[in-house]
Amino acid sequence: MLFRKYIETTAVDAPGGVKRYKIATPLKRYWNTDLWNRVFDVLLNPRLVRPDQKLPISNELAVLREEMEQWLVVNSVKGKGGVTLKAMLKKILRWSM
Repeated sequence: MLFRKYIETTAVDAPGGVKRYKIATPLKRYWNTDLWNRVFDVLLNPRLVRPDQKLPISNELAVLREEMEQWLVVNSVKGKGGVTLKAMLKKILRWSM
């Protein structure tokens, strides 16, 4: 949904001879690229999140979710018209039906 196509990944050699996967498609510059890069890094490389490589990584995902929610709250009103995130989501929902 984010890229309107299947996400392609590439493997990069990480320290210790481990492969680290990342998305091949660049993120748009107006997206919160730091946050999205961290989300994709955690989701594509779950065993590299912790030093002990143990799963599940629920706590780490919860932290990222909280950061995304905070970003959405801070950036929910855009433009001069004061269009809120809630209004935009309602509009998208109507278009999809």
